[in-house]
Amino acid sequence: MSQELGRRSGIQRTELLVKDVMTRNVITISDSASIEEAARIMRKSGAGCLAVERTSQIVGIITERDCIKALASRKIETVRVTDVMSTPIVTIGPNDTLSKAVSILAEKKMQRLPVMDGQHIVGILTSADLARYYDKLSRYSIRTVGP
Repeated sequence: MSQELGRRSGIQRTELLVKDVMTRNVITISDSASIEEAARIMRKSGAGCLAVERTSQIVGIITERDCIKALASRKIETVRVTDVMSTPIVTIGPNDTLSKAVSILAEKKMQRLPVMDGQHIVGILTSADLARYYDKLSRYSIRTVGP
């Protein structure tokens, strides 16, 4: 965990950073790949989304939901990742606070937030990551009972 000083009180407090909670293993796919290939990779890896690359740069994100929509409305063999990916992507840095990330996810009504260090993807923060973190936190929190 990362340390940050409280501005007014001078009391030291702990602020969790995105890198403390994010998933580090991000799978990428080319924007020219087929939707069928994207679905196959997601099924095999258990990932709910893939970061989409074009010339080694992240240009979008494709989710299970994007694949399902594409499969339901088009011929699978003609649909490319670039046709259905979410773009432009909203990103966050690994050293940004978790509270900032939560605000972005809530404001943008997003489930996944790619974590970028410069031009390189270093992780992804998902609603599942947050649920796991808050579940773990709730096990250790002290609860007051009574008046």
